[in-house]
Amino acid sequence: MATPPFLGRVVHDGDERGIRALFSKDNRAIPCPDELGTYGSGDIVRVKSLAPLQMELLAEGETTQARLYDILERYEIDPEFSPEVLAETENWLADPGLTDDSLQDFTGLPFITIDNEDSRDLDQALFIERE
Repeated sequence: MATPPFLGRVVHDGDERGIRALFSKDNRAIPCPDELGTYGSGDIVRVKSLAPLQMELLAEGETTQARLYDILERYEIDPEFSPEVLAETENWLADPGLTDDSLQDFTGLPFITIDNEDSRDLDQALFIERE
């Protein structure tokens, strides 16, 4: 059974009411019939806690956004980041290393790029000079 936090789909199937964890091999719904309130069948939620149940609606069922979660699940692409990744991101944001004395500023050189005009990652840049 999944432990919070996790992404899930609200299930209303006959008498079964609960939450089925996305990106989990366990396909059983976690029962919570009285606590689903206004959440509809197929809604995609972030479950923050099971006792008491705390959820955040990410996408209403049968919407394009909910279908995107279906695609992500089918290809096992979890859109949530682990606590370790989030902590590493915070570390990089706090100290991106731009004060490193070994870094050199090349912004004055006339680089050209061979990327497409609409490219967002200019990774094909070069600078040529005669010796």
